[in-house]
Amino acid sequence: MRPRTLAVLSTGFAAVLFLGTLADAARSSRSRRVKASEPPPEEEEAREEVREKPAKGPKRKRGREAAHESFDAGLAAYRRGDFAAASDALGEAIDADDSYMPALSLRAQVRGALGDSEGMRRDYSRPLKNSRSEPAFRRARAEARVLAGLPAEALKDYDWVVEKDPDDVEAILGRGRTRRILGDAAGARA
Repeated sequence: MRPRTLAVLSTGFAAVLFLGTLADAARSSRSRRVKASEPPPEEEEAREEVREKPAKGPKRKRGREAAHESFDAGLAAYRRGDFAAASDALGEAIDADDSYMPALSLRAQVRGALGDSEGMRRDYSRPLKNSRSEPAFRRARAEARVLAGLPAEALKDYDWVVEKDPDDVEAILGRGRTRRILGDAAGARA
């Protein structure tokens, strides 16, 4: 597959995971607070594993494979609701491959959940190699802007993506949701 196709698919995957797991994370964190003050032992072990960093060990692996491994660890932490560990693991994925869009996108969402709107903005506005004009980047930036409470700016990005690719379902849906947020119910249905 072409790199652009992979980037589009990866970004879509991250968005689907975010939407699907956000409710799961909220439910699981609520039930955890109700049931006990400590997480189950296997969850605590997983957190420690993600947080452990060798003091002076072998050099970190670089490249797409290392980025995938760290991304998977970050995604697992995200699904457990451990946003701090997720942010650390996703940071390692980005260190391994700074153009890995799913890691940037998910870390931006994690930073937003942690209340770090400046970090979220930096992740989405980070200069990526030749990708500012790609629909996947603009769509991801639009999602971040909606999360940051900037729907008018997000709408501009969604409009740009739909203009470039009228068959981009994620952009069309995102544009409709954004128009609804802005109070344009008729435009949201269009």
